[in-house]
Amino acid sequence: MHLAPHALEVAAMFAVLSRLEEPKLAGLTRVKKLRLYDGQEVEGFRQKDIKLIKAQTEREGMDGISPRFVINRISSSLIRPNTTCINPN
Repeated sequence: MHLAPHALEVAAMFAVLSRLEEPKLAGLTRVKKLRLYDGQEVEGFRQKDIKLIKAQTEREGMDGISPRFVINRISSSLIRPNTTCINPN
């Protein structure tokens, strides 16, 4: 079974993005927030800003797509007959 490059990364991003609250800071998007939480460099924001961002949320991470749901979908794709490749599309 071939697993396309970045397929697992895209699945993980999908699950995490569904659980992030809309940012209250100007210029911050959910994708930028995801990248900040991942420790990546984001233009206009620093790792020190994470405390402020987290303080502005109440239930972040509590609602959204379940990680188990994502794992189950990948697992069911792996065992499907006549499937040769899994990709992030």
